[in-house]
Amino acid sequence: MTDASAVHFPEIAAAPPRARRAFVVDTDALVRGVLAITVFVGCINFFEPSPFLFGFAALSLALLLDGVRITRMGVLAFFVAWGLTFTKVLSLFPYLSHRIVDQGVTPSLFVVYSVFCYIIFFGFVLLLSKRTEARVALLLDAFAASCVLAAAIAIAQYSQVLGESAQIRDFGRATGPFLDPNVLGSYCALGVPRLAQSLLVSRRRAVLKAIALGIVIYGGVFLSFSRGAWGAATFSFVFIAVATALTLRGRAARRWMKFAFVAVFAFGSLGVVVVASNESLREMVVRRAQVAQEYDSGEDGRFGHQRRAIPMLLQRPLGFGPFRFPIYFELEPHNSYISAFVDGGWLGGITFFFFVGATLFFAGRLAWHATPLRPTGQVLAPMILAIDFQAIQIDQAHWRWMYPILAATWALEGRRRASAAERTQRAATIALAEPTLAG
Repeated sequence: MTDASAVHFPEIAAAPPRARRAFVVDTDALVRGVLAITVFVGCINFFEPSPFLFGFAALSLALLLDGVRITRMGVLAFFVAWGLTFTKVLSLFPYLSHRIVDQGVTPSLFVVYSVFCYIIFFGFVLLLSKRTEARVALLLDAFAASCVLAAAIAIAQYSQVLGESAQIRDFGRATGPFLDPNVLGSYCALGVPRLAQSLLVSRRRAVLKAIALGIVIYGGVFLSFSRGAWGAATFSFVFIAVATALTLRGRAARRWMKFAFVAVFAFGSLGVVVVASNESLREMVVRRAQVAQEYDSGEDGRFGHQRRAIPMLLQRPLGFGPFRFPIYFELEPHNSYISAFVDGGWLGGITFFFFVGATLFFAGRLAWHATPLRPTGQVLAPMILAIDFQAIQIDQAHWRWMYPILAATWALEGRRRASAAERTQRAATIALAEPTLAG
């Protein structure tokens, strides 16, 4: 039977055995997919463990499959993360067996949370050190989409379409998928630069972009009634508008940018009129717009606690110990710069200031230098400035979703330096080759 088949159908006998296809995983696509999901769900923080934790675990596994690239910026990021960790642990030693301070948190558990945040920062620097431009752009897009989601939830909460909200009934401020309205406002304010730049530089899907920007500004920033978020969002939009106007090329593109800016300003003015015509919103805005709230003033207010803490910190090289400020003053300091010295001592505060200063310097250079990375740098710069500004009036140390943004700035600066080194090397190679060609 087989021999006859070979005689009548020689092509069957001559055909080689079919090789099995090897199963190949596109690790870059896997990393990009997990990265987008992890950043997008970063706004969901009203329960623990949050989806971001599972996403970061999956992202770590994807990073191992994709391979790790060690760069100079990655090494520097490691030492910064290690320095922050070391100073926290050093300040913790006298209080390892200390009692619970607040909400079930001990100094030891507080340090564990802090170290995890530093691991997030270092892990994202490694992740973004490969295919940097594409991955950073994806991170910023996913974060902007997450801001839209958070703001939409806040609008639904404030309008109480899904039922009565105790937060709105008691305090009149939206929290969205967060537990604190100030965190909602700070989060969504960081989405303004990416959304505003996208609208100003391109008319493609302009209506959709404008709606997304409006949702974020109204639902995430305004309804949080966070003064810091209002200032951060306003500054971010003005920064993007000015930076885009100074660097955008092409008459048609500049004409569209002017039209988009005027349109946004017009809709913003309309929003002010609507708010002014609503008595409850107007009263809330007037109350929240005051420079000092009742919990800020006096010796027992936030500012009073901070003033009294500074002389005490000068006498304590190890600070008060992690998460021990409430033992002295009942509340947290609500100032990330003071908290750095409180929780990590003098060394911890100095390391933190180096971290903040280096990140701000990298962001400014990315936004200023005329390189292909400048548009992305112009988005990151107001985000970093907003983070640093709001650190004056809120504790940010455990904002997990903040560290990927900081890591993106470090990774992009590393890419800028690598590109500059490559250009220098090419120029040196051409310079060495010219005498040979002339001879």
